[in-house]
Amino acid sequence: MIRLFISFIVFLVMNPMVGHSTANFRFEDISENELAYNQLISNLTEEAVEIATVSPVKPFILKVTDTHGNWIAGLGGYDFYGSFIIDTLWVKKEFRRKQIGSALLNCVEEHAVKNKLSMITVSTMEWWNALEFYQKQGFSVEFVRSGFENNYRQFNLKKMIGHAQTGYSTVS
Repeated sequence: MIRLFISFIVFLVMNPMVGHSTANFRFEDISENELAYNQLISNLTEEAVEIATVSPVKPFILKVTDTHGNWIAGLGGYDFYGSFIIDTLWVKKEFRRKQIGSALLNCVEEHAVKNKLSMITVSTMEWWNALEFYQKQGFSVEFVRSGFENNYRQFNLKKMIGHAQTGYSTVS
């Protein structure tokens, strides 16, 4: 399941009040409940659409299977207020370097152009060694985040979509 807005809700899991009650509120750790998580995201999105007059967040998931119906690759992400965020891109080890990841990114770019989205963003952890792959696909490093276990870094990349291909201006 796609994990949207996780940075916005981490405080709920880390809050020392979890599992405790106050006179009017009860904090409960429901991290394992996917339906509850989706409801939380739905509530947040509904309010954002109302406040900012923006498009709702919409998931976009691609599945790649072999001739036996087994998963060999997939991509999960979402339209996010005029952009597209890739949450997960995975290709089974033995199917890597066969252009499947590139094809998935091409599908996302077609989706972005069709829906007039301004950019595609993705983050990847250093240990995946995927930075060069994304750069070959036209992504550029927007920023690098440090402070992860074992001193690993997270590369946050984006690819602008639009003006040259669709005639509308993009957001910087």
